[in-house]
Amino acid sequence: MNKFLIIISSILVLLLIILSSVNFIKVSTNDIKEVNIDMIRIVDNKDKFSTIGKITDSKEIKRIIEILQQVKWSDDIKKPETEPDYSFWMEQENNNIRVENYDIWYSTNTIIIYDNSKGQYGFIQSKDETELKNLLKK
Repeated sequence: MNKFLIIISSILVLLLIILSSVNFIKVSTNDIKEVNIDMIRIVDNKDKFSTIGKITDSKEIKRIIEILQQVKWSDDIKKPETEPDYSFWMEQENNNIRVENYDIWYSTNTIIIYDNSKGQYGFIQSKDETELKNLLKK
């Protein structure tokens, strides 16, 4: 009986370890704060991917995450007919794995964003549009 309890306890501990690590790797925009984002890499698609910029300032990264958490996601938004104006992704230090990956289209009235991991489009709130543009142009 004691051996049985030890085996069951060991299995439960292993399952908890495995499940907690899976949660850590797969992150949704609302859970970004759980993962330490050290860098955001940005590609200006109008520049034909010739340069990849990066943001490493923790305050700027935090603000971008806050803006993304306010996105209004919708299944009703159609994919724009043009290529995105910008693409950007979030990384952890010493890890080239993209934690989150987005495409952005600017139009005169709105910013459309696509979350590659969710497969959903959304709108950036109008109060955040100019700030996000300025943060990504650095």
